[in-house]
Amino acid sequence: LYTHGFLRTHIDRVVEDSFQKDQNLSVAIFRIQNLEEINREYGYAVGDQILNQVGSIIGMLVRGEDVPARHGGTEFAIILPNTSPHSAHYVVNRIIGVIESTEFPSPHPEIPIHVSLSSNVAGLDIGDTGVRLLEKAKEHLAPAA
Repeated sequence: LYTHGFLRTHIDRVVEDSFQKDQNLSVAIFRIQNLEEINREYGYAVGDQILNQVGSIIGMLVRGEDVPARHGGTEFAIILPNTSPHSAHYVVNRIIGVIESTEFPSPHPEIPIHVSLSSNVAGLDIGDTGVRLLEKAKEHLAPAA
């Protein structure tokens, strides 16, 4: 995945490009809801492994033109060029379905770790900047249904 710094720099270019080409642009945000519990139960090393594995899954489930990145702490973001918010919801639901049905390994092989996510999608509106688009996506993070 790309870094938070790359995300913040690159999103402004993608926003500008989307306005110039009059194309849709969406951003999806994911937050691992139960990472604090995982850290408490299994330790921070296991929590870090979960973060890496979730990031890898997200990276494998997006298109080549999409930009998946760490957004901080327990969050990931995906820039989805030429994608309406409606279509982005399908992407988000597919990613959530894969991650939440995955049994992640724990120090106790008989007890797998399950990850729960919250997510939101925001679409580009006239006057938005990259930072504003990311903020809109974070505003209403909802637990997965």
